[in-house]
Amino acid sequence: MKRILTIITISLLALAGAERSKAQDSPVFRKGYSGNAELGIMAKEYPYGTLSTTHGYSFGNGWFIGGGASFQSGLYPRMYASPEKRDPALNPDGTVVTTASSSSEQYEGGFLLGAHFDARYAFRNKRFTPFLEVKTGVTYDLHLEALGSFIEPSVGVAYGRLAVSAGLNTHFGQKRKTQCIIMPDVKFMPHITVGIHF
Repeated sequence: MKRILTIITISLLALAGAERSKAQDSPVFRKGYSGNAELGIMAKEYPYGTLSTTHGYSFGNGWFIGGGASFQSGLYPRMYASPEKRDPALNPDGTVVTTASSSSEQYEGGFLLGAHFDARYAFRNKRFTPFLEVKTGVTYDLHLEALGSFIEPSVGVAYGRLAVSAGLNTHFGQKRKTQCIIMPDVKFMPHITVGIHF
């Protein structure tokens, strides 16, 4: 009877050790398909929300390569520029009076769709895992009907399936033929996200 209890105890301890070892593995470190969904807040005077998902391949050594899509909504600073106008009035010397172009900045609600490439490196295969990540891609402004681009390096920490990261989004403004542009042409915006890996 004592031998049976010893065998059962050893088996339970071995099983508990295996489960503990498995629990220490990081989902962002496992080899094979990897995906996530993230909610975030980006700010440039006025904050706006982001929702994104990324899917790709984890190489099992900390590296992940993938791509995804995003949706952004909020208030954007847009500069409306009107072209030069020629006044029919004449100067005393007979030349045509030309008025300079004018511009006005307005904050408007907007919606951006995005597509991105994602490269990430996780530093260790533990439940608590710091990582570096770089996203780059294009955006499409539904209001302006114009394309833009961005690059966003970030640092973060994954704990199990949850991850929190903070980065700096550098966004290159959209232009279109009507001379309505997002101002400034280059925006630097802090971006904080909370995500779940699956």
